[in-house]
Amino acid sequence: MKNTGIIVCILLIALISSFKVLPAYGAASLSTNRPSYNPGYSVTISGSGFPANVKVSITVTPFAYGWVGEATTDSQGHFTASFTLRPDAAYGTYTVSASAQGVRASCTFTVPIYVGPPPSQPPTPPPTPAPKNASSISISASKYNASLAENVTISGSLNPALTNEKITLKITDPSGRVEVDVRTAQGNFRHVLTMENPGICYVEASWPGNDKYLASTSSRISINVVQRTNLSLIVAPRVLGLNDTMILYIASEPLLSSRYLDIYFTYNSSDWNELGSVLTSSGGWAVFLTHPNKVGTYSYKIKWAGEAFYYPSESNEVNATVFIKMTAEDILRAIGQVNELTIALASAESELNETRAVVADLQGQVSTLQGELNSARAEASDLQSRLSQALSELANAQFNLILYPIIALIVGIVMGLIVSYLLLKRRGS
Repeated sequence: MKNTGIIVCILLIALISSFKVLPAYGAASLSTNRPSYNPGYSVTISGSGFPANVKVSITVTPFAYGWVGEATTDSQGHFTASFTLRPDAAYGTYTVSASAQGVRASCTFTVPIYVGPPPSQPPTPPPTPAPKNASSISISASKYNASLAENVTISGSLNPALTNEKITLKITDPSGRVEVDVRTAQGNFRHVLTMENPGICYVEASWPGNDKYLASTSSRISINVVQRTNLSLIVAPRVLGLNDTMILYIASEPLLSSRYLDIYFTYNSSDWNELGSVLTSSGGWAVFLTHPNKVGTYSYKIKWAGEAFYYPSESNEVNATVFIKMTAEDILRAIGQVNELTIALASAESELNETRAVVADLQGQVSTLQGELNSARAEASDLQSRLSQALSELANAQFNLILYPIIALIVGIVMGLIVSYLLLKRRGS
């Protein structure tokens, strides 16, 4: 009997040791990494207190927007799992349930009213390019002071000494700015510029660089472009009486408007003296009046000192003769009627020939008169030559409208002088 009690005790101990001790329901726990999520966000579920090393079934309801999955616990009964909410997940409360071998747990999270898309991942930055090497460019000019229409060569070099690289020349002058492309040959380049505008011409070169070298721009160089100016002088009349009016007409090419020009004269080949100055009009011309007060030969010329972009200039020299008894009005009248004078002299010669036939004894006087007529004819020819030149000068000087009435008056006086001369000769004969 005593042995039987011992055996029963042993059997009870063995039976008790064969049962596993299970945790009580509610010891397991379940949670999410955030209390709320926007649609499209990732949800992480964490569990603990479940049996070790077993699969755990997980459900997220409502099923229309939820998830069904599973995870495996570790040796401590812990697990994690994650899923992504649908982009159109409805807002409200979601329930997460997990179970394994009769052990269950649950938790909830919410989806609030949608306020925006899920945050995007920052873009992957592009790879950092390898650093480029520095470059340089230099230019020079064959001359830095040039005349208008003169060619100037622009030379330059690029470092690195590459071939067939495009260099852009930026050229700026008073007319505006242009760009010209040239190509390098072992780093060197050149371009010929024609100076087209007076003033300062600026030149600058640039290179855009390449995959190994940075872009570069040269320093800016400047070229002074100076223009030559032609001054022409016309004097009328060039034969005149003492203290008569002489007109000096000055023209400039190219037009020099609102510039003061200096007038110089010399008397009987003496030294040059300044007579005065005159201001040019907007058309580049000027008129100056003078009254020579000595009998003799005068020479006139015009000078201009120039300025920043214009060379100094000097006109042609023009001579004029002043007589004591001859007036400018008489000369202009004689010039205007040189053709009538020639006809009158021819008629006078015919009349003298008739008189010679009728009055033989007056032959000597007629011969004398003939010589005088020949001399007068030579003077008329000289006056005719002067007339052509004076008319040309007067036309260029635009004085026709002023001088025509004077010439008409001169014609009358010249004709009167000729008639008086012939009458005196006839009476004398």
